[in-house]
Amino acid sequence: MTNPVTRRQFLGRCACGGLGAALGAWVPFPAAAQDRRAARWASEEDLREAFFWKPEEGGRARCLTCPNECVREEGGVTACRTRINRGGKLYSLTYGRPCVVFQDPLEKNPLYHVAPGSEALGIGTAGCNLRCLYCQNWEFSQYGPWETRNMDLSPEALVERAQSRGLKWITFSYTEPVAYLEYALDIARLAVRSGLRCAVVTAGYIHPGPLEALLECSAAFSV
Repeated sequence: MTNPVTRRQFLGRCACGGLGAALGAWVPFPAAAQDRRAARWASEEDLREAFFWKPEEGGRARCLTCPNECVREEGGVTACRTRINRGGKLYSLTYGRPCVVFQDPLEKNPLYHVAPGSEALGIGTAGCNLRCLYCQNWEFSQYGPWETRNMDLSPEALVERAQSRGLKWITFSYTEPVAYLEYALDIARLAVRSGLRCAVVTAGYIHPGPLEALLECSAAFSV
């Protein structure tokens, strides 16, 4: 006959089991396996070279977009899951591949008293250079573009979509635009030339150079 379990013992065992399950759920995907999956996916894609990076010895590449300054060997993916070393050069994995495109009130970003009552075309791609446990869009930000359902949407096509809806604003939101900086910059520059305005929703974890580039073509920031 088994010994009876007291209420305290039962609750203690439940707590231990729950903690173990929670810890298991947060174990990160092994970097090597992630790199292999990304490399297989990227081999079939036409990639755009990253804007802020420099070569290192041994064919490695250092990303200079944010303070993480990831250094990766051939086939290695940066911590944000959006850039890869291919042939000693760093390439964007998210350029022209948003996983979220949605029309929202500008105030949702939140941006009040900027253009009250305006609607904006908001976009986001997979990936993020941070790991915030309270992220509301974690299903996009904490995955790579090889794990999300993406659209094929060039900067030109995105600006045209905004114009066709009569919108005057494009917002880089939903996920961290630092992770898809190359795409965001080309969209913003084209948008400005087309008479549109862009807003950036960001955590601000970015190097000064890339930040200056964003400031030059953005009308509002929400940090």
